[in-house]
Order: sequence, then C-alpha cells, then structure tokens
Amino acid sequence: LEIEAFPSIEALRTAFASGRFDLAAGQLTWDPSWQEVGEPTATYDSIAQHWVYRRGQARPTSLAEVARKRIVVAAGSAEAVFLQGWAPEAGLPLDWVEIPADSGVDTLDVVASGSADVALLDGHELAFARSLHPEIGVALSLPRRREVQWIVPRGAGALREAIDAWFAQERRSGRLAAATARALAVP
Repeated sequence: LEIEAFPSIEALRTAFASGRFDLAAGQLTWDPSWQEVGEPTATYDSIAQHWVYRRGQARPTSLAEVARKRIVVAAGSAEAVFLQGWAPEAGLPLDWVEIPADSGVDTLDVVASGSADVALLDGHELAFARSLHPEIGVALSLPRRREVQWIVPRGAGALREAIDAWFAQERRSGRLAAATARALAVP
C-alpha cells in the first residue's frame, strides 16, 4: 500500500485525475466536481456539521442569526461545497469568505482571533481541534449530516464493489465503529 497526502481537495482531485492512484480516501464527500474522474463508494460514515463561534462572543442560535455573521470556510472543503449547494435552498442570504488552503491560516484561527464570527466545520475536524482551540464552541448544528465515501476511478466497478463489501463487513463486526472512536479519542 502506498499512501500520498495532499494539501487540499483540489490537489488530491488533480492527482487522482492523472490516473496515478486507484483510490482517494480521507473523509471525502463525493460531489459533482469528482464526476469527471471518479465515482463514490457506498457511504461509510456521516459527520455532523456545526456552526462554531468564539466563546464569550454572541452565540448565534438560528440560521437567520448565522446569516448576519461574518462566515469563513476552508476553500475547496466539503463545507464550502456544501454551502454552495445548500445556501440557495436554505432561503437565507448566506455570504462567506473561503480561506485558501495554501494560506497557512485555519478557519478556527480566524474565528478565534475575532476576524470572523462563525465557521462551518465538521464534527470530526472539531474533535481534532478542540485541544488547540478551547475557546471555540458549537453555536448550532445543521440538521443534515455530511456523508463520507471513498472515491474510485470511473469504470472501476469491481474495486468499488470490493470496497463496499469490506465496509459492510467492518460495520457488521463493529470494527468500523471502534476504529472511528479510536481516531476521534482525545489523548
């Protein structure tokens, strides 16, 4: 098994499109931007999505209040893609700033510094970042969770079926839930 990490989803998608890889994984959510190069496996997890804010500041308690705040998300992130599709259906005038992946700035840093009021973040990322940002709290959670899949090359039906069968086995055995719990455990 050879694993290569990429600094952004865009970089991963570009490398995947080159044909050098048989699988893209890592908390990915399939969206139409993958359509030309890959197809999703079955969903193996779903992750809560939270609007986070800096404790001590006014906590938004509704989407209408979030819409009046300064919003940031990571550029090219699943959250940015989600907002692009969801904001029009939410019926609220949501405007946000996307922080470039190569900027060296994290959305939680921006909220913690007071340069933004809220960020949309998935629950797993928040679990990892809690110890680094104890001043960040959850304002409210979205009712829809983000589905997570692996991505295989277009036409790789046999590989997709094998991955789906493996995830089904891991789920039935309880190993998938245990691995997720271990990965999210804070030391």
